[in-house]
Amino acid sequence: MKLFRPPNRFRWLVISAIFLSCIGLASAQPLLKNETSPEKNLKVFDAMWNTVNRKYYDVNFNGVDWGAVRERYRPLAEKAESRESLLRVLRTAIGEMKSSHLSVKLAVTRRHFEQQVGQKFNRNQDTLVLTLGFEITAINGQYVITEVTEDSSAQAAGIQPGWVLTHLNGKALSANDFEWGGEFSEGKQVALRFLDNQHQEKSVTLTYQWLVEKTERASRLLEGNVALIRFSSFAGGIDKWLAQELNQYRNAQGVILDLRSNPGGYMSVLSECLTPFFDREIVFGEFIERGDKDYRLRVKGTKKKAYTLPVVVLVDQRSSSCSEIFAAAMQETGRGKVIGRKTAGAVLASVSERLPEDFWLDIAIWDYKTARRRRLEGVGLEPDLTVPLTLENIRQQRDADLERALEILKTKGTQ
Repeated sequence: MKLFRPPNRFRWLVISAIFLSCIGLASAQPLLKNETSPEKNLKVFDAMWNTVNRKYYDVNFNGVDWGAVRERYRPLAEKAESRESLLRVLRTAIGEMKSSHLSVKLAVTRRHFEQQVGQKFNRNQDTLVLTLGFEITAINGQYVITEVTEDSSAQAAGIQPGWVLTHLNGKALSANDFEWGGEFSEGKQVALRFLDNQHQEKSVTLTYQWLVEKTERASRLLEGNVALIRFSSFAGGIDKWLAQELNQYRNAQGVILDLRSNPGGYMSVLSECLTPFFDREIVFGEFIERGDKDYRLRVKGTKKKAYTLPVVVLVDQRSSSCSEIFAAAMQETGRGKVIGRKTAGAVLASVSERLPEDFWLDIAIWDYKTARRRRLEGVGLEPDLTVPLTLENIRQQRDADLERALEILKTKGTQ
């Protein structure tokens, strides 16, 4: 794993085959056994609690009494009758802190996964997700489908962007009060009711299934000689690919970098992705560890080889982690304009720690502040130009963010 100093420690998000969040797959045999015992449960809980107590970046635990959390949840963990129910207790316990980059998962090896499911998995570039197959966004009090995943249960059912979700398992959804409820697991079915794009009611039952999501990366030349470059994560190899793409568009009017729905990735990749845009050494911010130890995020620059054309960065509410830091770096240095919607506000550096009984803990050990001392965690990054997301645009497949970026690059520039 190629990361910042010190090596082989830090990551932004889990992009690995070995971390799964439920008990099995729809294969002949489950990937993970579900049996447990009170002794094993306490062993796992105590290891998780002690690790967070020693390593979480904030000694005040986001204002939560971490000792009280132990007293409240340890007895519940001991009584858990399965590892799946234990997982729910652990997640509820750490959920008290409302922190990004803090989560518990069950684990299997990549080889075991590939043998059972029959799919190859690149741990540096792919993401394993348990999903119904759609993304949903609240727009004016309605829950609107914005994306449908290829080969998913949602796609098979004919669900399309622009559909409005109205009922979940027979319960009507009220404005700004959406909760899935319960713990999802492989093979679990969910009854949903929608209003489709013709305002007709549609009832479907979807099934949670495992999908391997490949890192999307694509580029093309748009009207007005503007380059559009999109990548869906800061996965391994994206930095080298981005440098190559920028090199081939040196005669363009400018470049649009699409980081919408990009959840982040590796810090080393983030640094290398920033490098081509600057001709000199520059500091973008600092990571702050417990005890106020810090490490600066900086690049040396590429001097005369730097990409000097105008840049626009597209972000939205699902742009998080490395995406937010990248956009903030371009914004604060004046190197590019940021367009779209406020980002997720999930900006902490984390490390993965092995727990007993095949559990893993992702724990945030570094906070981040920009060069202007802005803290993005829990706040998000406000774009230079906000473009509202509307139901009408989704149904018409109109990309208003992209349209606005083209206008800026073709007429006003980015200065």
